[in-house]
Amino acid sequence: MSKRITDNAYVLDRKKHLARLNTSEAGKILLKRGEGKVERQYRMHCVGCELFVCYRAEEDLESASYIYVVD
Repeated sequence: MSKRITDNAYVLDRKKHLARLNTSEAGKILLKRGEGKVERQYRMHCVGCELFVCYRAEEDLESASYIYVVD
């Protein structure tokens, strides 16, 4: 598993890895990344404690190629 340079999140490739995450949707966030760049994050949090644990770039979880797990 590799790490993302931008925010040091672990990159989980859904085509290579099977993962069961006990998470629920936490909403969409827009972040400014550099000059004139915006990143969309569809965040997920832990069902038990509601701690933010991961995010994806696509709105639909099934179509997301990657899940980014925060450090």
